[in-house]
Amino acid sequence: MLTSNKNLKLRQSLVNMAISVEPYKRKEPKQDMRGRKITWTDQQVLEIRALHKFAAMKPAQIAEKYNTKKSAITYLLSYNTRVLLEPQREHLPTEAK
Repeated sequence: MLTSNKNLKLRQSLVNMAISVEPYKRKEPKQDMRGRKITWTDQQVLEIRALHKFAAMKPAQIAEKYNTKKSAITYLLSYNTRVLLEPQREHLPTEAK
């Protein structure tokens, strides 16, 4: 079976494009004020949500306590991640009880 010269050129150009394309790069992770990646343990997330829910602390106050940005705390309080972590009264830190 003969292939046309046009199909052969198209196939070759597709191969060249696939070779020259850079691999997908992920975005850099978000960082806190000191330049470190923000990672929260489940216990910290529960404490933060309990402080907001039961101690009526504002996100800015919680951010100051945990030495991070208010936007990071607001993101945790919006339940976009770790949806199943629902705080109870026993999750409050001892100084807030």
